[in-house]
Amino acid sequence: MSNSSIPDAPVFRPSKEEWNDDPLLYIQSIRKRCQGYGICKIIPPKGWEPPFSMDVAKNLPTRLQRIDRLGAHARANGEDEELQSSMEVEAPEDEKHSTNPTAAIPEAKVKKRVFRRVPKCSKCSSTIDQDKMIACSECKRTSHMYCLSPPLMQRPDGPWTCRVCVEYKKQSFGFGNGNQYTLNGYQARGDRFKKAWFSVKEGQHADSVPRSMVERTFWNIVQKGKPFVEVEYGSELDVTELGSGFPKEGAYGEHPWNLNNLARAQNSVLRHLDDIAGITI
Repeated sequence: MSNSSIPDAPVFRPSKEEWNDDPLLYIQSIRKRCQGYGICKIIPPKGWEPPFSMDVAKNLPTRLQRIDRLGAHARANGEDEELQSSMEVEAPEDEKHSTNPTAAIPEAKVKKRVFRRVPKCSKCSSTIDQDKMIACSECKRTSHMYCLSPPLMQRPDGPWTCRVCVEYKKQSFGFGNGNQYTLNGYQARGDRFKKAWFSVKEGQHADSVPRSMVERTFWNIVQKGKPFVEVEYGSELDVTELGSGFPKEGAYGEHPWNLNNLARAQNSVLRHLDDIAGITI
């Protein structure tokens, strides 16, 4: 699917009166119009411009992420569809009939064949030893227990998860720690990476690489699972310590649309949680 075939997410421009009211009530009012997209854009009224309030001198922690492994789970499902094939099973003898077109009606029926789905082993592509196959509880791929590495000596009592899905879960929930950078240092690190990856000529800025090219490259790596790409990304930053795009005090600090206040709003379920970086703070 090309980017041009993807519809744009809806954009909303609240009035000044709506902007000064409860943001969760406004979000609820537009929910049906944007929930099919999974995202929307809300633009503040003209003149509402809170000052950038992040402490750029402080070090930001980063996490490590393998871009080439982000699509491992989807690729596993895709391989499973390719490996599941049909196997012909011939009908019993009494269901076989003549194929002679001039024969009497009872004998003019063609030979019947019955087809049924038979799973293949994702490792050896064989359909034998069906009783020794095991299916992953996550991606549903089937494998001979003796084809696994290491082999599975006996069938587990409960659900079994293949190594691809285990790795996918690790990448989703078990990111390693990267280096620490100031905000400007982090941007410089990203610019160096971009210049090296896209072979930016000497004297040209990293921004000379079109964003569309960066996005195509990203999704190509995710879908193919290669080459090896590990990045450092800033996530789960504690805004109470580092600051953010919103001030903590004054009219903007107390405004209901200050994103630092949304999690603790009266109608927010997140207000019942403790302080969690990236979620409530």
